[in-house]
Amino acid sequence: MDEQHKTGHIDVWWLYDDGGLTILLPYLLSRNKKYKGCSLRVLTPASDKKLKSNQVRMASLLKKFRITFSGIVEVVGMNSKPSSESIQKFKQCRMKNELSVDEPIDKKTLRQIRLGELVRQYSGESKLTVITMPVPRKSVVPNVLYMSWLETISADLDSELLFVRGNQTSVLTFYS
Repeated sequence: MDEQHKTGHIDVWWLYDDGGLTILLPYLLSRNKKYKGCSLRVLTPASDKKLKSNQVRMASLLKKFRITFSGIVEVVGMNSKPSSESIQKFKQCRMKNELSVDEPIDKKTLRQIRLGELVRQYSGESKLTVITMPVPRKSVVPNVLYMSWLETISADLDSELLFVRGNQTSVLTFYS
């Protein structure tokens, strides 16, 4: 990596509340000389119930912690079906022959494929992309499938990518 200052966005994909780690890490990185010229842009799934409710809640949270940001984008279509091209690509990219190409794809996997599409669409130009890591259930999601999810989400991105998984313990004292 070069040591030049970067300008542009650090995209933060806040998919669920993980205790604040997904917001804290990019904020701290933006203070580093490498990303000093980058602004934080938070992307969150659009709420089905109230228009702009996620935007308002996130803006309030960021202001409360004095975290500067350039914008909050509610991403529409997170639960939409991914394109058939993306589904085919997922089936072809699975690690070796450990998973059958003919088995039906479950809802969680379709959501991860769709997330990958949206990350490429919205964050293709960002300097750093930080994404809330999907939480696997070991008894339900095989290791190979989980790694395929991560590969699908991060595939074909030119920017640096950081998956973050908090443990639902607040790192920002937001409940006090």
